[in-house]
Amino acid sequence: MKNFILLFFIIVFSTSYSQGCVYSNLSKSYSFSASFRDSFVTLTIHNNKTGKKQVITFQAEFLIDEFADCNAVRSYTTGYNKNALVADNDYGSLIVADFNFDGREDIAIKNDSGGNGGPLYNYYLQNAKGNFVINDFLTNTVQFFPSDINAVNKQLITIVHANTMQLSEITYKLNTANGQWKEINQRFINYKE
Repeated sequence: MKNFILLFFIIVFSTSYSQGCVYSNLSKSYSFSASFRDSFVTLTIHNNKTGKKQVITFQAEFLIDEFADCNAVRSYTTGYNKNALVADNDYGSLIVADFNFDGREDIAIKNDSGGNGGPLYNYYLQNAKGNFVINDFLTNTVQFFPSDINAVNKQLITIVHANTMQLSEITYKLNTANGQWKEINQRFINYKE
């Protein structure tokens, strides 16, 4: 009976335990706090200059053990963990970069631990008012984190496991005149290349 009660408390507390991290080194203008609890991710964005706060919450049913390692993040604007090892196409739980090449910091946050192609991300682009707004094309079409963010050509390039012998490389280009993304190229790369 004692073992049953102990097991009950372990299960209850382990499933409701909130994992969370605070980051002040990922952005030039913002600090972040992130947590994962009961299949929900909550990201609080603090504007360091104005004190304004934005909270983003979304359900992530297929996310496992996020924010248990608070160092599993990176920033292409401050350089924090920018060159950290990427294993299994996992760039981290939270990434700060300029995805739409407008000079403002944007964020990608993991929404699914993924399969053999790696994790999937929600992309939030910062608008002129300083609010982070989800981008449907990047979140639902690109999904994976790009292995190349090409500001010169306004392109994001993903390379993902396709099958037992090949990787899939997809290039997306931003039309800066209308702000719309488009897939412009897809090719398969043999593992031997």
